Amino acid sequence: MGEFLRRHLFIVLGVSLPLALIALVLIMQAAQRWGVAQPMTPVLYVHSADWVVREHLEVDVVDGRLFLSLRLPQPSASEWRLRGLAFDLAVYDPRSKALDIHAIEIDAADPVDAPEARLIPLAVPAELERLQLDPAAESPEGARLVVVRRSGGGLFGELFGFGRGGARYRLMIDEIGFDVPGNPVPYGQWPGFIAWVIEP
Repeated sequence: MGEFLRRHLFIVLGVSLPLALIALVLIMQAAQRWGVAQPMTPVLYVHSADWVVREHLEVDVVDGRLFLSLRLPQPSASEWRLRGLAFDLAVYDPRSKALDIHAIEIDAADPVDAPEARLIPLAVPAELERLQLDPAAESPEGARLVVVRRSGGGLFGELFGFGRGGARYRLMIDEIGFDVPGNPVPYGQWPGFIAWVIEP
């Protein structure tokens, strides 16, 4: 064994050093979470949505209750794309890792005319209507839901958090991230966050 190491030292170093670096990075990432408070508050957000929805969705939280609508320019060249379209909202509980996805149907047949736009009210599922919501940017324990966009690819990209055209949701506390299921867009400024669930 010793003879092999002496004769092939550079090959051994070429293989072992990258593996040691990867192990060090993984240990450092795990160590960052030691002592950091875990996210505790369930979050309501857009799990996935068509680009037309992302462009025109209006979300309001009034007295803790959720209201949804689409406000399309008048006249709307995009209205035909709305027929049969749906998007998903989700409630994610970081304590239990439970994920509840709710499909929101869009009916463009009966919009409310307004001087500058066509307003399409959207029905909120009963499960979401019952929730008490807080639209504050941060949860009570200081978490924020953000979209992490990345570029690159290959094994190196997967190990170090890069991916071609990829994006993911994360709950951030003190710059430490916790993954959240969902399909945010890998471009633009669409945040996806709606509110924190204060009461079921």
